[in-house]
Amino acid sequence: MKKLLFILGFVGALVGHSNAQGYQPQYPYDPYNAAPQPSPQAYRQQPQSQPQQSGYSSVGNGTNLLSYGYLSGRYTFNDFKTAAKFSTGSGFGADLGVTLLKPLFLHFGVNWLNAKESGSSSSFNMTSLSVGGGAYVPLADRFHVFAEVGGRYDVVTGAPVLLSKDAISIYVRPGVRWAVSDKLELEAELMFNSTNNLNDRVFGLNAFYSLFSIVDLGLGADFSSDLNTYHTGVRVRW
Repeated sequence: MKKLLFILGFVGALVGHSNAQGYQPQYPYDPYNAAPQPSPQAYRQQPQSQPQQSGYSSVGNGTNLLSYGYLSGRYTFNDFKTAAKFSTGSGFGADLGVTLLKPLFLHFGVNWLNAKESGSSSSFNMTSLSVGGGAYVPLADRFHVFAEVGGRYDVVTGAPVLLSKDAISIYVRPGVRWAVSDKLELEAELMFNSTNNLNDRVFGLNAFYSLFSIVDLGLGADFSSDLNTYHTGVRVRW
């Protein structure tokens, strides 16, 4: 009997010792849950992803203003003080630009003016139709140099002695265009015309301010030996 109790006690001691050797405390300790707990590394915060940088840039380059496809209309005030034969007058004008294969373009224009002879009640009207073609060179994104060659046809009524009724001439028009900003364009040009009527040599200055995405407000002046013209209008470009 003593031998049996000794054996049972010895076996129980061995079992207790082996359990003590195999025991590994879990972290964190939960006395109500025997399931293994996650390691402390699992609680580390994962690094947050960096926000993606947008490819959109709010800075424009102004090149949309320097389009050669457009339709414009203007009201003109004509000052004949440099030509004593005439008094002041007014008129209208329109231009159509058509883009061809870069860097070529076409230009169609019409200009109508009305004025009176100085010291007389008689008046005259002159309608000028022009068509030309040209090319431009972009020296920079915002700065273009262009040149145009074309022909002009004048129809005059009311003043046959002072002006030719039906006159055909050719012209050359070089100039520069500068997009000062995304909203403002400045243009300067010279016109050399073989006509014997008006505007045989003209220096022009124009400014266009973008009101909407494709609509611009235009202001300008043309200076010649016969008259000075001041105009304002609207341009739609594409």
